[in-house]
Amino acid sequence: MIVYFFPPCENLFDHSSLTCVYSCLYDIYAFAIWQTVAHQILPVLIIIVFSTALLLRVIWQKFRIHQSIQWRKYRKMTIQLLSVSFLYLIFYLPLSVAHTILLWNLMDDIYFEFQDYAIYFSYFVIPLFPFVCILSLPELRTKLINTLHLQRRRIAPEIILIKAPVYKHMNI
Repeated sequence: MIVYFFPPCENLFDHSSLTCVYSCLYDIYAFAIWQTVAHQILPVLIIIVFSTALLLRVIWQKFRIHQSIQWRKYRKMTIQLLSVSFLYLIFYLPLSVAHTILLWNLMDDIYFEFQDYAIYFSYFVIPLFPFVCILSLPELRTKLINTLHLQRRRIAPEIILIKAPVYKHMNI
């Protein structure tokens, strides 16, 4: 925690870059390795392994008790699991690949531009996560669609029949 708030070096600001600030902490090799492994590579691997393990466990359990898999029962779980997993994989996997390339010193000219975009896209996970969760739940999805889908009343000419009053003549 102290390392982040009181870094032992001076941060660099590059206003022409997509990320604008480069933390000088990444110049410390041990810190860069720890950050890359603990916060980029390991979470992506955990998501891949445990999502696959959960789906395989459900399939194996059904196979073990000789029941056919009725995907309608597991549809909600599968949709939630796959949507959250794909969100993380789509936006974090490029960053993990970029950092792995950097760790193995396989850099190329294209790498630096790819890394800028990978860092930029990784910021989309947090704002998109609530929407993915809401859209993966069918009852919330229909409620959200009904709330956001405001139908306006149709304006059209309307025929109004007016019946003329009938006056009875009074005999005086």
